[in-house]
Amino acid sequence: SITVANKISTKPIIKKERSGIGSKSLEQRLNIIYKGCYKLNMFREEDVFISHLTIDLLEHKTKMYNLR
Repeated sequence: SITVANKISTKPIIKKERSGIGSKSLEQRLNIIYKGCYKLNMFREEDVFISHLTIDLLEHKTKMYNLR
């Protein structure tokens, strides 16, 4: 599992042509690759955005092995 915390900026948002993949896209990708074998929690605590991702690799491996 991995936990990432980022301070939320108080500066105005700058429109970018390209930026990160975004939380919605991330969840779609996780669902395609690790369907049912992961937990993603994203929340805000005061001025910090926190993401916690856990992937059950043993369960994922078992599902992939059973697809053979």
